[in-house]
Amino acid sequence: MTKGLDLCLDNLTKLEAKAPRVAREAVTEVAQEFKKELEVNTPVSDELTLTRLKEDIKISNFKKGGDAPSKDIGFGRSTGWRAKFPDSGTIYQKAQDFEEKTINAITPRAKEIYKNKMREVLGK
Repeated sequence: MTKGLDLCLDNLTKLEAKAPRVAREAVTEVAQEFKKELEVNTPVSDELTLTRLKEDIKISNFKKGGDAPSKDIGFGRSTGWRAKFPDSGTIYQKAQDFEEKTINAITPRAKEIYKNKMREVLGK
């Protein structure tokens, strides 16, 4: 998975150099796709008093610095600290690995989005 991610970031850096607006559009599109997939994979608690993880997924603004544009996608402040328990598991509950499942599911789609955006810019 690391090789694929490195290739995505390299291509995104090239795209950023040629067409920054299109690169930002690609990152935003991938972030939206990731959010949808995370909502599907996130387990739902039976507790009615707590804000559910699924209902508190956030996408950040573009991060400054770095070679390529990027956004953070994850859970909000009120629920983010709880996400590690169902994801990694505890002595009372089996790990559900929903974050890893989401990354593995969205990586091919992200590569496809970046490839299509690069084709738009480079005309290949």
